[in-house]
Amino acid sequence: MTWSTVTISVLLTQTTDYATKDTKSTTTGNLDGYSLCGSRTYTFSYVLSGSAVTPTFITQAGSVLTYAPTVSANIGVYTVTLVVCLTNYPTICSSKTFTLNVLACVVTSVTKTGGTVASFSHTSYSSAMNTITFPTYTQVPNCGYTITRTAYVSPLSAIPTFMT
Repeated sequence: MTWSTVTISVLLTQTTDYATKDTKSTTTGNLDGYSLCGSRTYTFSYVLSGSAVTPTFITQAGSVLTYAPTVSANIGVYTVTLVVCLTNYPTICSSKTFTLNVLACVVTSVTKTGGTVASFSHTSYSSAMNTITFPTYTQVPNCGYTITRTAYVSPLSAIPTFMT
């Protein structure tokens, strides 16, 4: 288990189990790291920019945290502190602190659907002009970034003087 940093991007989900073993259970009994000292309670606390926060994109189930940031407001560097106490001996606790970096959404691929962008000719001052149908591009994951489409008339000398 790496305790130093967890990094995740908006719209991605990550689940991490922070179950901790005790040294006594790893050297005595069945050596599983858990059974001799009994069950544990896990408490997580979070700090963002010097203030305690409760991020809604983090859910906890026992020792498991699931990070699922969905909006740019979740972006930031969080200091996370985990306190683990033995349930049968609540004054015996241990804590670990690590950093959670939530980054902007990262587009991992773009798919193109339909559309045709082809050469066409046009006679100046004609009442009709061919239509260019642009393809649809889909971001994966859908980060909602703007896609800009641009059409150029070439050569430049083909542009009627009243349009320049």
